Amino acid sequence: MYSDTLHTTYGCDSIIHLQLNIAEPQHHYLRTQICDGDSVNIDGEWITEPWMKEIRLSSVQTGCDSIVSFEVIVLPVVSEYQEYRICAGDSVWVHDRWTASSGIFTESYTGVNGCDSISRVEVRVSEQIRTLTDVSICTGDSLFVFDRWIKEAGIYESMHTAAVGCDSISAIQIEILPVTVRTDSIRICAGDTIEIQGQYITSAGVYPYTVPAQPCDEQVTAIVEALPVIAETVSFVLCPGDTLWYRGQEIIRAGSYHIHEINVRGCTDSYTAEVYMPELPDAPVLEADCDNGTVQASVEMTEAWQAIWSNGDTTRSTVYQAAGPAHVILLTDPECTVSYEWINPDVSSLADLPVFHQIQMQPGTGIPLSTGLDSTEWEVRWSPAWAVSCTACTETIVNTDRDTELTVTMTHVSGCVYNQTVEIRVSAQDWTLANVFAPGSDGPNRLWQLHVPEGITLLECYIYDRWGNVMADLSNGKDSGWDGSYQGSYVLPAVYVYLIRYKDGEGKIHIRRGDLTVVR
Repeated sequence: MYSDTLHTTYGCDSIIHLQLNIAEPQHHYLRTQICDGDSVNIDGEWITEPWMKEIRLSSVQTGCDSIVSFEVIVLPVVSEYQEYRICAGDSVWVHDRWTASSGIFTESYTGVNGCDSISRVEVRVSEQIRTLTDVSICTGDSLFVFDRWIKEAGIYESMHTAAVGCDSISAIQIEILPVTVRTDSIRICAGDTIEIQGQYITSAGVYPYTVPAQPCDEQVTAIVEALPVIAETVSFVLCPGDTLWYRGQEIIRAGSYHIHEINVRGCTDSYTAEVYMPELPDAPVLEADCDNGTVQASVEMTEAWQAIWSNGDTTRSTVYQAAGPAHVILLTDPECTVSYEWINPDVSSLADLPVFHQIQMQPGTGIPLSTGLDSTEWEVRWSPAWAVSCTACTETIVNTDRDTELTVTMTHVSGCVYNQTVEIRVSAQDWTLANVFAPGSDGPNRLWQLHVPEGITLLECYIYDRWGNVMADLSNGKDSGWDGSYQGSYVLPAVYVYLIRYKDGEGKIHIRRGDLTVVR
């Protein structure tokens, strides 16, 4: 309640009383239940599933809003299913009655939630099972049937409970089949083998066995007969180069030869020829006695052979004093003969060989040397190769700028080899050349100095590395030198080679070369 005093124009006071009432907003909750499959209309909308919604309404009297909450609850419809299996002649209680036949029985009823429910009961009647099995066995066999062995024809029954719990009858009808018996006659050649049912037979006899067959195995008796065959072995001795014919086959070397022939009985006769041939000796080996000028001939042979040489000797080896044709005849039992012919070489004596003495020469000046030997009988080799113009000639030219030991090897067609050594002495020039220097050092060896002797004209001077690259060119004149640099940097410590080409006072051109070691 609220009060207020007002003053009027007439001078009188007025009192106004105001009573204020607050209307609370209204919230209503409405719940509706329907059965599954039914529907309800709420605010113009058909609802078939669980549903909830709020609706705000305005009051005409109070002017305040009110909220109405609607909820739809769907009640389930119960569907029951039961299954019964009964044997033929039995019955089961279904929906207040006894049922003895197969079928599906349905009944509707109202559930506790007020919705309709369905009860379905399926009844299956299992008939009595009777099975008949036909079985065949062979005469003499037996079959284990219903806990006992049966070997006679007939129908045998047994009652038992099936998987569904009902009685069933199993019957087996047995038929006895006859067994076939036969006899086989088999012929084999003596020494051959025949397989009978996994058994290998090599001799005559009676062998019973069983042959798997349908419907019954066969009982077979095999009577095996062994036919005679020929097995012959003969021995022969054959000389080297001869030919032997044995039962239509050509034989030219030692060994065992097996020949097979089919006889009139269809069997294979075997013939063996053991052929022996004395081992043929190789040709005589000739060895020249280079010191005595003779040729020794020898032959490797077994004790079965005897040698007859053309000089009358009968030993394994002999010596021929002179060159010329020669031969040897080799004999062995049974009267086998082989011969070899050759020509003994002429073995030259040491007196025919050239003799070389020490040679003095100037650098760059070539000196001819000759062995004076016939190139058709001698092979000549000079070394070292860099000091001569031809390494395989009987004549050559020596050209070197340093002292050299020259070797000449002379090989005769007889196989004799002779060696001689020639000392080459080169006259020294007035050259002063260091072979070691240290580039970039503070000492006097920091330069490799080239001092050209008087009367010598320098034509070229180059320094090479091990791969043949030019490290320095000092061909510009006398007293020039190399500081050990290449393209602005000092070279690595290694061994280098210098080559100098110059002309002496007589106008002859010479070449001088040597090694130069760079150290740090």
